[in-house]
Amino acid sequence: MKLLELIWLGQQITQAGHRQLQASAPGVPTAELVVMVDLIDHAPTTITAIAQRTGYAQSRVSAAVASMVERAWVQTEADPSDGRRTVVVIPEQTHADARAAQKAAESSLIDALLDGVPDHRRPALMQALEELLVTFRERTEHPSGTKPMRSGPQ
Repeated sequence: MKLLELIWLGQQITQAGHRQLQASAPGVPTAELVVMVDLIDHAPTTITAIAQRTGYAQSRVSAAVASMVERAWVQTEADPSDGRRTVVVIPEQTHADARAAQKAAESSLIDALLDGVPDHRRPALMQALEELLVTFRERTEHPSGTKPMRSGPQ
């Protein structure tokens, strides 16, 4: 695959993901939605950790969290293990609602990405995407080149 084809493919997936996020919560800034998706799987967590996982600048994550606090979607509190740090938490009902919205958005996104692909080819494409994700995650989480033990797709 050529370099420009890889770049184009990444852009198509990113644009489709952003469109799906926006469709799931019209009018809400994309950064807030991306942060919420991260929090669904990682809360309670720090703003620094969110920035590392999302690739957003810490200032952008901080602004998104502040806006989400105003919306009463999340709360911030002192980290129980280190009172100098702040962690972001999701209230239980908000977490359940957000998880349900996330699952619906993921399903719609996969359907949109694979629109027109014959049913018999879909499992292989999904497997390839999952392997690519695992490979990139391992590189990001273990940049020294050491390989973590894998127990299957993440």
